[in-house]
Amino acid sequence: MALNQNKFVKFDVDEFIQEFKRFETHFKERVKLINSISFEQKDNRFIFAIDTPSTDMELKIGIDKNYEYEPPKTCYYLGFDMFSVKINYLPISKKQFESILSICKSISKNAEERKEEFEKAKIDALKKIFERVV
Repeated sequence: MALNQNKFVKFDVDEFIQEFKRFETHFKERVKLINSISFEQKDNRFIFAIDTPSTDMELKIGIDKNYEYEPPKTCYYLGFDMFSVKINYLPISKKQFESILSICKSISKNAEERKEEFEKAKIDALKKIFERVV
């Protein structure tokens, strides 16, 4: 029998979604500088990565097939990497998948709309660093 980590390691996906929603609001209202952000789709998987001065994380959410069922059952998963937590594959519900995907899309869209603002902030930050060095 394989060791079942779901028996002893707990990650509350609904609580994560609520915190991610709060981060979405924070990002739109307060974040003025980002190092990088990306959101891409690869087949049935979405990868969202964000690096700001206070947050560095990568999310992977996707759709899989569980072939233990006949016909194969569609299932959803979350992968999460944010120091000091890394989860490679966690089964989630379709509703949780859709909520996380919606937040990722919203943050990405907002970042794209504010691209010039973020570029200016990055240049201003580099100028301040340069002025301190010189």
